[in-house]
Amino acid sequence: MPIFSMFDLVTVFEDSGRQAIEEQESDGWRTLMQLQFLQVQFLNAQDLLRVMSRTVATLETDLLAVQSDLTFAQDREQQQRQMVKKLEHTLQHQQEVQRGWDTVPKTNGPGLHKVHAELC
Repeated sequence: MPIFSMFDLVTVFEDSGRQAIEEQESDGWRTLMQLQFLQVQFLNAQDLLRVMSRTVATLETDLLAVQSDLTFAQDREQQQRQMVKKLEHTLQHQQEVQRGWDTVPKTNGPGLHKVHAELC
């Protein structure tokens, strides 16, 4: 059976203790590096969130402008439809006047002006 000297036992305990301390330091450094990495990821996420927030604000502004343009276009379309109705009514009236005018004999007498005034 091997006999260990007191010196050998102290050396083994010192080596074991030193190894345990080195492992704890290594784990501590690894943990610190992981925390630093997470901090960088967090800062990147904050930057990305700021960019996305500005993008959303820009999109909201653009949407309001598009809605305003759409409302203007709808109003303009309504005005144009009303104008077309008025023009159709005017055209129909002019066609009726023309049909009535076509039935009047084509003479240059004073009665012709009177008939024209009644039709219009």
